Amino acid sequence: MDIPITIVAGYLGAGKTTLINRVLNHAGDLSGLAILVNDFGDINIDATLVRENAEDDQVFELSNGCVCCTIQDDFSASLEALQKRSLKQVLFEASGVASPAKLRAQCTYPGFYPTRIFVLLDATQYARQKEDKYICHLVQQQTREADVLVITKGPIEAVSDTLESAAEICHVDDQNLFYDLLSTQQRAAPALTASEISTEFLTTTLAQNTPVPLEDLEQWLVKLPEWISRIKGFVLTDRGTRLIQGTGQYRELTEHDNAQTVSDIHQVVLITAQTHQADKLNALSASWPGK
Repeated sequence: MDIPITIVAGYLGAGKTTLINRVLNHAGDLSGLAILVNDFGDINIDATLVRENAEDDQVFELSNGCVCCTIQDDFSASLEALQKRSLKQVLFEASGVASPAKLRAQCTYPGFYPTRIFVLLDATQYARQKEDKYICHLVQQQTREADVLVITKGPIEAVSDTLESAAEICHVDDQNLFYDLLSTQQRAAPALTASEISTEFLTTTLAQNTPVPLEDLEQWLVKLPEWISRIKGFVLTDRGTRLIQGTGQYRELTEHDNAQTVSDIHQVVLITAQTHQADKLNALSASWPGK
């Protein structure tokens, strides 16, 4: 029997990992569910966060690229590995720079079929993203290629008048969303023809060699420019591990219960669509207080 794949897509920082974790913490039988996480960057921060709420061997990760652009072979290998397990469904957390229509075509793979595409949209960022010359085409393409648009971090009314999409629209707090995500009854509509994404991104990983004073980390974040599209990762400070999450001008530091020692998990990823800022990105890396 073919295995259904439900795609959870949306731009960087829209809340895909948070939604997946809410599904995993949702009461109900999730046996037979696998989570496939495609993160953009050298390390898969999102897979780490999902794995903390998942069962052993429930999470598969794809890192350092986007399935629809550079790592199709890894994706095929992961699907073949999943076929050898007794699965009922795959939830696929896409890279924030992925084309949903391309992913739907690639999920039409022997032994699998795509269900619907859920594209998350950050209500606090969408107006700015639509006007950003570097990412506007990508963000609007993602919304057009959705079967269901899931509005996060704000009310639907904040974006409903500006959307160019025929998709069904719901809010991330909708009580029926978990049921819809886990439904395997509805196969995806015939794949749309995906337009080519011309957006390019720069990414760098900041490794940590020593614990960071929390005040130094906070000051470094304050100085981080808005042209950094996404920052995420774990930092060991003098007051314990902190999870960094940020998009655009927003930065958030939260306590995270990890082993209090510098390890492979203590790394931070920076992503920007402004590829001409390579020199400034290198300067930011040089000023990283954890080096």
